[in-house]
Amino acid sequence: MGWESITGPLESFLDFVVVILKLVVAVFGFLAGARVGTWLLPRNTKGSVRVLSMLICGGAGFLLLWWAVNKVDSRHRGDGADGGKGGGSGLSTEPGTARSTSTEREKSQPAATLRIRMLGGQRVQQQRFYLLDDGAARNWNELIEHLEARRRQQPPLSVIEIVIYKNSVDRDNPSVRELENWTKEHGFTVRVSLPAEDGP
Repeated sequence: MGWESITGPLESFLDFVVVILKLVVAVFGFLAGARVGTWLLPRNTKGSVRVLSMLICGGAGFLLLWWAVNKVDSRHRGDGADGGKGGGSGLSTEPGTARSTSTEREKSQPAATLRIRMLGGQRVQQQRFYLLDDGAARNWNELIEHLEARRRQQPPLSVIEIVIYKNSVDRDNPSVRELENWTKEHGFTVRVSLPAEDGP
């Protein structure tokens, strides 16, 4: 039987006991307030007025003590939580420290870029329009598999540069438009280069 299975019900029971104690204190506040309400009125006051005074003062006493015990309880719980976080760790607990550290780390890492050269004409064999930096041309399925694998590396691939030479397929070719749409839909930064020369 694990420790968590014991502490969970115990904490629930303790929370229930705390709520009961709060109610007891608040009821005491109501009774005390009602008593004060009777003291504030002359003895010859009508019964209905006396009851109304008791209810008003009792309600005020109930709310006042209920607010006070909840304030004390919330402050106590907050101190306990802060103490638990502060002990045993050398990490800073100041707000925004972890976020700023992570942001600085991301800025320090260069964005991983992949250049995809579009082929055209007789250079396209078996629908392999996409020439990568490793010198291998890939078809659509092979290219997507390569992009997914690069995204899992560190630093992850984030920038796609599509290079369209004079002897490549046109900018409006389905192989280019499909690549642009897919990379944008999957969160990549897309750059298109149009050199005024033939490709390698």
